[in-house]
Amino acid sequence: MKLKHILAIMPLAFVAGYGCEEGFIFNPQGYEVNGNTCEEAKADMEGKGYTIDGKWRAGKADVGLSFEPLYTPQPQQTGQQKRFCCKAVIGSLTAKCNANIYLPQWNGSDKCWDRFIDALTLHEMGHVEICNDYADKLKNAIIGLDSIQCSEISPEQACNAALDELEQKANEAYDTVSAEHNTAQDAYDTGNNHGERQGATLNCNCE
Repeated sequence: MKLKHILAIMPLAFVAGYGCEEGFIFNPQGYEVNGNTCEEAKADMEGKGYTIDGKWRAGKADVGLSFEPLYTPQPQQTGQQKRFCCKAVIGSLTAKCNANIYLPQWNGSDKCWDRFIDALTLHEMGHVEICNDYADKLKNAIIGLDSIQCSEISPEQACNAALDELEQKANEAYDTVSAEHNTAQDAYDTGNNHGERQGATLNCNCE
């Protein structure tokens, strides 16, 4: 993306990840489960839910990272005629986790269902915690970036070049941290088998 305006404070937002709404939203609606008993609710739930990595899952967390920098160009004095330099810096930065959690909703009452929902919620919130950790890492990776470029033509050209390079650096930092975040999310699911080792499997004959 070309940054057209120079010699002024310029906001530019980058939103990426999984297409979630901005900010964390705990979404208790998910999908409705019908049935009069735990067994009936389980059978109905297994006809709904979500397909993740080719397998059925009762719930899901959509998580992703975004960042919104405020870029500031700073024309520099060079002491040389017909040589113009400009420094671009991150004036301010917001980095955040964008997340939605989706869970099955049943109006019935059963202790086994309650245990299952508690465990499933705990698992999905683990995804959000990882995402929040990497939002902090993203901010740390971007906040100190800068760029200095010079031009024989004009300060505007120097600032354009500096801003272009700073934008590229910020995008590269995002790509690196985002890839690390995706790896961490996959490792979390692998480590607990998508919540099954945390109890996120409905057993209607629980003790």
